[in-house]
Amino acid sequence: MNSQSANGSERPTAEQLAVAFSLVSIIGSETTESAFAMFGAWGRGKTFTSETVRRNLPADMLAIRFPSWLYPNKPECWAHLYRTIFEGLLRENASSLYSAVVRMNFERSGVWQAVLSVIYVMIWLFAASSLDVGFAWSLAYSIGPVALLFAWKIASAIPNVVKHLHTVYWRIESHTEKLGLQETIGRDLRDLINAWNAPSTPSIRRMIALIPVLYIVPFAFLLVKALSKGTPLYTELSGSVPPIMAWSVFCLCSLVLLVLVETNRPGKKRLLVIIEDLDRVSAEHSLSITESISVFLADHSASAAMHFLFLMDEKALDSAIVARHGDVVDRNVAYYFKERLFKAHIRLPPMTSAEAKATSSFIIEKDVLDKLLQVRANRQMEIEALTANLKSASKKFEDAQAMAIIQKVEEIVTPASTDEVEVAPPRRTGSMRHDMMMGEEAYLPQTKTVYKAAVKRVRKATSEEIAASKSNRDAAMRSASAEVQSAEKAVANLRVQLDEDEAAIVAFKKRLYHTDEGATKLQPIIRVGDAERQKIVEIMGRLSDEEGIIWGPRAIISFLRKFEMMMTLWHYLIIRSEDRALHDWEKSAILDAIFVELVHLLGNTPMINEVTPDATEEQRDDARRLARYVV
Repeated sequence: MNSQSANGSERPTAEQLAVAFSLVSIIGSETTESAFAMFGAWGRGKTFTSETVRRNLPADMLAIRFPSWLYPNKPECWAHLYRTIFEGLLRENASSLYSAVVRMNFERSGVWQAVLSVIYVMIWLFAASSLDVGFAWSLAYSIGPVALLFAWKIASAIPNVVKHLHTVYWRIESHTEKLGLQETIGRDLRDLINAWNAPSTPSIRRMIALIPVLYIVPFAFLLVKALSKGTPLYTELSGSVPPIMAWSVFCLCSLVLLVLVETNRPGKKRLLVIIEDLDRVSAEHSLSITESISVFLADHSASAAMHFLFLMDEKALDSAIVARHGDVVDRNVAYYFKERLFKAHIRLPPMTSAEAKATSSFIIEKDVLDKLLQVRANRQMEIEALTANLKSASKKFEDAQAMAIIQKVEEIVTPASTDEVEVAPPRRTGSMRHDMMMGEEAYLPQTKTVYKAAVKRVRKATSEEIAASKSNRDAAMRSASAEVQSAEKAVANLRVQLDEDEAAIVAFKKRLYHTDEGATKLQPIIRVGDAERQKIVEIMGRLSDEEGIIWGPRAIISFLRKFEMMMTLWHYLIIRSEDRALHDWEKSAILDAIFVELVHLLGNTPMINEVTPDATEEQRDDARRLARYVV
């Protein structure tokens, strides 16, 4: 059952936390790209535990979740994987991602294409500025426009000729285009991750060093030209000011951009891709996805730039392996195949009946708690709205209190009015031309509207008017006071209900939210010592001699990872202390438990008892229980 923290955020159980911390420790310490698996039945909490893994990853590692069930078939799955990783990097740091894309394309194209592009810009800047128009016309006139066009065709065909010669004599066929979409996307993904993770890009560093050299080439050419003509260098420079300025700006901008692209590195360079929802696809598709990613990592495992964590149902995976590869030759084909697919795997322990009941009770009570939290949020919003109403009602009451009792009354004696007044027309000037321009209408009688203001007087208010004014003020105060009292009562009632909700929420949290004892702080992976190495060699010899088990390099590394993860689980679940280290007898008990599980699983023999000195029967049972997590 998932325990909870005091603030309501979900916390894993001690077993889930130990599994998550063990995975974090081993993934963070891997020096090569690897695939890991977390096995658990449907609904056991694989996604929840993987979220604990994500939250506790090292600071330089970014976790990206990949929902594999959306596109289960191989080509679409790989395209979806590339897009998911690209979008995850984009969310993490967009500028670093685009810088990585530039670095990736630089590495693909090589530095010489960039050098030729810079030379091309340089030639056009200086050649176009120094071209004499008169010379061009005389050249066209002397050889003819057709011949000039033919010469241009020949000059423009030179790059195609060189490319053809390279294709014919220097090209090496790789036939990668015939390997399919998976190979193409895998190569693109590999180049992108290398550009994201690499500490430096050699091609960009070489280009940064070459730009100053290319910058002085035009000046050297102008110096040679000045010496050949016997003119001062200043004369040649003054005649090429525009191209020199353009060339300087171009080189400076190119240098600055290259430096920014090279130095803009992400903080989280390593990736952990969590492949989830494999339970939603068929077992065959799940196996195909796992195999293809395992092959991808096997071909490119030079650095620890990217790891994969698979969340799977082990029984479904075993049935798919047996269905494809058969169980006739070796009954342990599923085990050996998983050893090839994953660097290490770990199992979530099966859910007991008591845990299932507790989980059901937790889910029901958690649903009630969620509703209580929603009710609390709604009440808080109502309190905020009623508090605003209370402030408005208080303001009305203050305004009512401030209303003055009238003592004087202003009344109108004569109302405002308007009169029409006749205005005398202008006199004629005697000029016929002026009178014609003014028109006869200008000399007709006219009227004008005159506004007369009202006549008012102020008198002393009567007793009836004073009483009515007092009555209005008292009514306004009573109304405002009633609104204030109603708002205060509503707020008080809501606060009482809110306190009751808070008490109920606290009570539910006390029942639901608790922290299991065990792993509380991430510890580094416990590495194998010299004494353990010697005992591992003895165990492998016994398994080879008694059971006929042949150990390959991957199986040996897998055994070491099993031992390291089991020591970490022992530290989290048995010792439960951050200070005490494992005793030698505890390491011996862990190795003996792994040996017993391997003999039972691979040797097809009944469970044997391997007695470890200084270990009690209970401690040996704990060791065998934890061995089932990793074997």
